[in-house]
Amino acid sequence: MTIILKNGALENLYQFARLDRKVAVVTDSGVPAEYAQRVADQCKDAHIITVPQGEASKSFKILETVLRQMLEFNMGRGDLVVAVGGGVVGDLAGFAAAIYMRGIDFINCPTTTLSMIDSSIGGKTAVDLGDTKNIVGAFWQPKLVIVDPATLSTLPRRHFINGLAEAVKASLLADPELFAIFENGDVDAQIGEIICRSLRFKKNIVEQDETEQGMRKALNFGHTIGHGIEAVKGIKGRRTVGLYHGECVALGMLPMIESKALQKRVRAVYRRLGLPTRTTYDKEKVLAEMLHDKKAQSGQITIIKVPGLGCWRAETIPVEGLRPPAGCGGVSHEKHLWQRPFADHFWREPRQGHRRGAGRHGGGRARGEILSCCLHGQAPCPGRRPFHPPCRGGCGAVLVRRGQRPHHRHCHCPDDRKPEHPQRRLCQNG
Repeated sequence: MTIILKNGALENLYQFARLDRKVAVVTDSGVPAEYAQRVADQCKDAHIITVPQGEASKSFKILETVLRQMLEFNMGRGDLVVAVGGGVVGDLAGFAAAIYMRGIDFINCPTTTLSMIDSSIGGKTAVDLGDTKNIVGAFWQPKLVIVDPATLSTLPRRHFINGLAEAVKASLLADPELFAIFENGDVDAQIGEIICRSLRFKKNIVEQDETEQGMRKALNFGHTIGHGIEAVKGIKGRRTVGLYHGECVALGMLPMIESKALQKRVRAVYRRLGLPTRTTYDKEKVLAEMLHDKKAQSGQITIIKVPGLGCWRAETIPVEGLRPPAGCGGVSHEKHLWQRPFADHFWREPRQGHRRGAGRHGGGRARGEILSCCLHGQAPCPGRRPFHPPCRGGCGAVLVRRGQRPHHRHCHCPDDRKPEHPQRRLCQNG
């Protein structure tokens, strides 16, 4: 996959892609028509397909409309679909390209911060089924991604800020320098650097784990809760007042940050950017949507937690562990979502046989497999104490300790499954 990040790149698409074939240019009514026309003017034979603006367009009805127009345009297996717009357009057009004649070429030209920073790369394409997001889709990588920051000049301010939530996510997971930009820098002046750093982070993960079997799960940070909130309070269809995707993800990240000091810094960043730090909703409805999360398998779900800036770990818990206890009050994200369950390992009781008081929450090691953490490679780790020892396997990862008791852990070294890898020996001895 090739990514072009350059002002004016949209006008020069012909330099990077073969356009001497039938090209379906998919856009929506909220994108300035001139952007899709610029692409069409460079093609030998183009047809512009415009869908309604908004999340409601990620539906089977709109997908069928797009596919029928592609069929009526007599497109074949050697032809091309180009998405010009935000995340909705990219998901819809990419999925249409993935299933039309069992797959044709796809190019993504994102025009919003959200799509430039996150959804334009990675190959995830999908439509919604009712209120459940992205439940029907396919992995279909674009042949080319054209990121033209100049198109952001026509983007409403709230949409611009909405997309930055995904960049904040990347900074929390693996890029402290990017987080420093959000704390002290000029976001508007440094938007090119923000986009570049976010894309580099995601591209590195996707290339190592395209179909989300391991470390790509980190990109779901904030999304399990965020998708639940979006299903209940997101702007969609006739619901014109509510929250956008990035705003919901921003709220979903807060309870997954384990460091109180870092939570305080993140809330300060949200206020500086204009992202929400709290909301109110029916938590039972949010829970019902979370239970339908596509990441849930066999009654288990993997959640991503951030113990410190630049660190992350994945923990597998029972889906029912997401349920708040009876009488649990407070829906304010200023003090966590469902405050006690998320702050205390989702209100799970310690397993039988654990010594009382042995662990940080009185139950020894937390239930669930810890897949990874700490990708920044700094030693000592600034995330929390005691300092994390660096991996000696050469991958740049560091080990994680929680409180005074180390959890089972391993890094993402290509050799970490080999017995002679020193990280493996550390895990066995820990």
